[in-house]
Amino acid sequence: MKDAPAPRCLQVVALRSLLQCVAVLWLSAPGWAGPSSAAHDSASPTDFVPPLLSYSSVFKNYHGYREEAVASWLEANDTVGRIGGWRAYLEEAFQPDQPEFSLPQQPLPASSKDSNHHSGHEGKP
Repeated sequence: MKDAPAPRCLQVVALRSLLQCVAVLWLSAPGWAGPSSAAHDSASPTDFVPPLLSYSSVFKNYHGYREEAVASWLEANDTVGRIGGWRAYLEEAFQPDQPEFSLPQQPLPASSKDSNHHSGHEGKP
């Protein structure tokens, strides 16, 4: 016995008819301006004034590479040693103005085997 695709076909026809009715009602509404010859006759090509455009190059404030004066490595090492070495940089990184890392107040829920997306990945194929 052959299945009839009529219900699907009828749905498509009904949807197409509905869209056509909506389009006809929308286009026949009183507020629809539509293309009219009066609008084209009153405008002349000389009435159009293009907007003023300005151009600003993205390279206006570009500064090319400039070689910087480099201090000797002996002076740089002496400066680091004088301020406290790497520990000074570590303390500087944890100053109060930096947001502190905090652990969540509640423990995370334990995931069960059913809710774990990767539950079958730990075994051999």
